[in-house]
Amino acid sequence: MNFFEEEIAKLSRRVKKIEETPLPGKLKSNKLLYEVELELRQQQLEAWHLKRPFVEPGLFQPLLQALGFEIGDYIMAADRTSHADQHFDTVRTMGFPDSLCDRTIVQLAMINGQHMPPPVLVVMHNNACEAIKLSANALGRLSDSQMYAVDVPVNAEESPVETLVGVS
Repeated sequence: MNFFEEEIAKLSRRVKKIEETPLPGKLKSNKLLYEVELELRQQQLEAWHLKRPFVEPGLFQPLLQALGFEIGDYIMAADRTSHADQHFDTVRTMGFPDSLCDRTIVQLAMINGQHMPPPVLVVMHNNACEAIKLSANALGRLSDSQMYAVDVPVNAEESPVETLVGVS
């Protein structure tokens, strides 16, 4: 089962449980969040089956979505995987250090093991930590994708698209 299928199953169980046994003290937004995430994972799974291009967007998710790319959420997927031990074993066999930040290194095993679609484009930026930058580079090399590094100002987290179009 790939990452999207696992997330769909998990989120479906959560939504069903809330519907069947609602707790009066819980916010209704919990269920809404799970439903939105469930819809996203269903769309991502369908996009993967349709062979739509996935991307590691760095700071540029809105721009790359507007260009028609699917957003991979590779680091987030590494955070949420239920197969961390298996992925660390894979990382070791791939020759990568397992002592690196787990959220950055596990994504490499997920791509290699076909738990996630490989990106066709990886966009890196200088505001990320070194582990993220190095893993993004490895992600691009493993998936044989186009890679771009964008030099952005320190405050670009607030408006990264301005960096690309030169607006200040």
